[in-house]
Amino acid sequence: MTISEVPFLIISPLFDMNDQEKLYSFIQQNHKQQIATRNYSTLLHFIHPDSIFLQSAFAHRYEVVEMLAKSLYENGFVEEQYIHDALSRERTSATSIGSSIAIPHGNPSGILKSGIAVAAFKTPIEWGQEKVSLVFLLAVTNEDPQTIKALFNELSFLSSQHELVEQLSKQKNQTAFLACFNES
Repeated sequence: MTISEVPFLIISPLFDMNDQEKLYSFIQQNHKQQIATRNYSTLLHFIHPDSIFLQSAFAHRYEVVEMLAKSLYENGFVEEQYIHDALSRERTSATSIGSSIAIPHGNPSGILKSGIAVAAFKTPIEWGQEKVSLVFLLAVTNEDPQTIKALFNELSFLSSQHELVEQLSKQKNQTAFLACFNES
């Protein structure tokens, strides 16, 4: 992005009510443009359709991590040891990132190829000190730094989209679940 592409606003150094209104309008418009141009292409690239579990019912986060890791193992994304690694990592500390999302993960050495498994719950479950309704088990390695940065930017942005997280957690089939990312 060049300097000429960066949005800007000229205001008075005395900053009166008119400037305050202009600034508020500018921020709102810029935020709407960011949302309109935001996509989840990197996240969607890594999500494996056979590793999406919707309307799941679990008593504990460890069950979720184990189920998701087993799914990645059965689909050839990780070695069997990754299941244990992901559980051990989760026992160390909860991987919730706020806004009803958790991103558990294991040791990258057990990853054969990058992939993400997903679980969504209509009713949130306890995840450390928080309640979580959307879990992305990350098994991502050997990707260029820009791809990793894009993935975490998308996850961070998703965590600020409460309505989308709620909508995702209500989906009953994988096609509808994945379509929610394109409708946001």
